[in-house]
Amino acid sequence: MRGLGVTGDVRERELSQTAKDYICVPYAQYPQMAPGVVARTQGDPMNIARTAVQHLYEVDPNQPVAPRLTTNLLGLFALLALAIAAAGIGGVMALSVGQRIHEIGVRMAIGARPTEIVLMILRQGMGLSLAGVVVGLIGAFALTQSVRGLLFEVTPTDPVTFVGVALVLSAAACAACYIPARRAARVDPLRALRAE
Repeated sequence: MRGLGVTGDVRERELSQTAKDYICVPYAQYPQMAPGVVARTQGDPMNIARTAVQHLYEVDPNQPVAPRLTTNLLGLFALLALAIAAAGIGGVMALSVGQRIHEIGVRMAIGARPTEIVLMILRQGMGLSLAGVVVGLIGAFALTQSVRGLLFEVTPTDPVTFVGVALVLSAAACAACYIPARRAARVDPLRALRAE
């Protein structure tokens, strides 16, 4: 067999497993063993990863390269949860604006500008949303051990991930609050005052 040598640490079965001593032998010599592919590269091995996966699929298109199902499902559920949370915030803010239509009309009748109304509604909605993000981050931090086995080369308390999630949730909450706030700013003061 050509190209014998020493490879870097290998996680044979799962990415969460610690690297163990491992000997590669030619498949023709030991066909009863589970085959694997080891590629020697120059430079960053991730540069040829896509090509290696394509060649593997040419041999066997049904061959799983990595356990992605759990990761993909968790990502899909996270997107659904984000959409549901944004819709819920938008619904609560729309209800709140609807209940305060008379107050908003009075404010506009005595001189409040539309931007002030938008900022008032946004301030109220974002205050509640940011409190929810903080509580959620504390809960996520407390439950990090349950996802440790699904992570590879990332700690469960990765600060970049926590900050990124907080920013995405805050942006979604801001967008969900902005739509009712914009509607509130377009309220006709006379019609709002008659609505009471």
